[in-house]
Amino acid sequence: MNTAVIHRGLLGFSALVLLAGCASVVFPRQHEQVGAGPSAADQRIDQTSRSLAHYSMAVLEGYSGSDADAVQHYEAAIASDPEHVGLRMELAVAYFHQNRFDDMAVVLEEVLQRDPTNLRALQLSALGLRIQGRHREALIPLTRAATVEPKEAAHYLEIASVHARLKDRDEAIRTLEHALGKVDDRLGIYQALGELYLNDASAIRAKNRSAPLPKGPLEVLATATEAFPEDPYLLTQYGDLLILHRHIEEAIEVFARIEALSPDDLMIRQKLAVNLAAVGNRGKAIELLEQIAEGQPDNIRLLYYLAELYDQDEQPDKAREKLAAVIAINPNAPEAYIKLSFQLLARNQVAEALSLLLEARGEMPNDMRIVEMLGYAYAANTNHAEAAAQFSLVEDGIATTDRSPLMSNFYLNHAISLQLVGAYQDAADRLRTATATNPDAVEDYLSINLRSPNRADRITATLAVLDLIPDILPETVAFQTLHGMAAFQAEQPALALQLLEKAYARADEEESIDSLSGQFFFWLGAAAERTKDYDKAELYFLEAVRVEPGHADSHNYLAYMHAERGIKLDMAYHHIGIALDLEPDNAAFIDTRGWIYFHQGQYTNALADIQRAADLLPDDPTIADHLGDIHQALGQPEEARRWWSRALELDPANDTVRAKLETVAFPSSDRVDKDDESESIHPEPEPVTE
Repeated sequence: MNTAVIHRGLLGFSALVLLAGCASVVFPRQHEQVGAGPSAADQRIDQTSRSLAHYSMAVLEGYSGSDADAVQHYEAAIASDPEHVGLRMELAVAYFHQNRFDDMAVVLEEVLQRDPTNLRALQLSALGLRIQGRHREALIPLTRAATVEPKEAAHYLEIASVHARLKDRDEAIRTLEHALGKVDDRLGIYQALGELYLNDASAIRAKNRSAPLPKGPLEVLATATEAFPEDPYLLTQYGDLLILHRHIEEAIEVFARIEALSPDDLMIRQKLAVNLAAVGNRGKAIELLEQIAEGQPDNIRLLYYLAELYDQDEQPDKAREKLAAVIAINPNAPEAYIKLSFQLLARNQVAEALSLLLEARGEMPNDMRIVEMLGYAYAANTNHAEAAAQFSLVEDGIATTDRSPLMSNFYLNHAISLQLVGAYQDAADRLRTATATNPDAVEDYLSINLRSPNRADRITATLAVLDLIPDILPETVAFQTLHGMAAFQAEQPALALQLLEKAYARADEEESIDSLSGQFFFWLGAAAERTKDYDKAELYFLEAVRVEPGHADSHNYLAYMHAERGIKLDMAYHHIGIALDLEPDNAAFIDTRGWIYFHQGQYTNALADIQRAADLLPDDPTIADHLGDIHQALGQPEEARRWWSRALELDPANDTVRAKLETVAFPSSDRVDKDDESESIHPEPEPVTE
């Protein structure tokens, strides 16, 4: 029974009204005079018709969202049929939806006067009071509901919830313990009691670690686990309470029962080990378990728990020692191999993990968990072909045994391995499968590839895979932004601009443009600049610095874009000044200012800035190229040739620099800086593309 949701509904009112009318209508006899005025039966039919008409209109108005009009029709329907309890309940619900709780209370009181056992009225009354924060008053209708329906657990759970809200935990516990002797379905009652017992015991231990705990709750939960032996939540509560009582060995036995319910779920062991730390602290838990293990040296479960606790305590060597002990006791214990390989891979000990897993596969060649872990190890070792092969074996095993993969992101990892060996369609198919259980799988896939090394080739491959699954690509701002960044890094600026502008439009539709960062507009501006849409690029860079005035890269990119084309140099100088105020030693920014000076004809200032940039960033081919242009403009051909040669050495594919070395003529006369009071004309050097 759900007491928290009030549904709009018909309550079968039409049928009730019609049946009532048929039962009470008396048709006129043949000899009764015509025109003597409506009989009592006719009047009742007329009242019923009017009531039904208003009720129907109320329902229609309610479904259309016109609550005020619905209320008026309900009130009119009641005026025509004042004794109909169902109509009053519908009016109470309508008042509830309008938050007219006082009016609702009046109507519900009228209902309860006519029908004191109306459960729906009692529940709605309690809900209204709780929403208003009048929790203590809500206990009255809730208690009456429990009296009307004493075997329904939901009533007692609601009452206990109110007592807990009022911080009367003892009364909440008494209510639930009383309910155990009343209700038919006791599982929910036991689970709620378990929560209260654990919270109380934890509070006592927090105040005084040596304080005694009441034994009654242990007895109740012991009975509960006998009644519901396959409920893991109840078993976990009982185990946790045993730990707080220092009954560690009994707790371990209960945990063994939990493990038996899901023997392949390694996370259960991890969680249970964490629960053991509730004894006080991790060190104390380790100490207690080590004491028990001394008398039970072959207890594999204890060794697992100790390994987990040592791992959490950042003692990896001891954790590995315990897991190795498990393997020595039972060479066919896949969980030990899996956990140990996890630890080795987490610490980037890939060769050791591979060796261990190959040993495990020799012992258990058909254990798909071992094969799956081997796939992750090969992937960590960048042997993606072998990783994909292992994952394919796991898929075959899943198909024949109907078992789930060990890791929830299995299909995502398989997709990445397949992508890296060039099997794009297969990778796309695995991504489609991954989205069935993880809606964020495609976004995760893109994020992982964006963070990877050697990104240029890898991101191009990523885009190729995404092109094969356009129908499942998320249309969120976040994903389209990542997609646009990937396209930009893959040197597909037109696609990047298209995707980023889609993200911008999406944010506009969702009225979330204010959430877009300066970095987002920086990427937009950069994509527009690469497509030579300079006006649009300028607008996006200006928006970036409006949103984030300290976004130095946007100031610099805008300045360099104008400097490259020798236009709007005053604007460019303004923005590079801001960038340098933010990052005065940034070599790229210093180079930009020098390039602005160059296009202004201030060659001495340009040389000073760009030489400093070269000192800070000696292996940058663009800065070396700029120095060559400046020395050429200053009439220093040998220096120009030296710097252009350096630029070509750093960037052998730069045909523009190669052409300068091969074809640009060096003037014989000395060049004069524009800073001097000379009327010499300085021809502009050929624009250079960064």
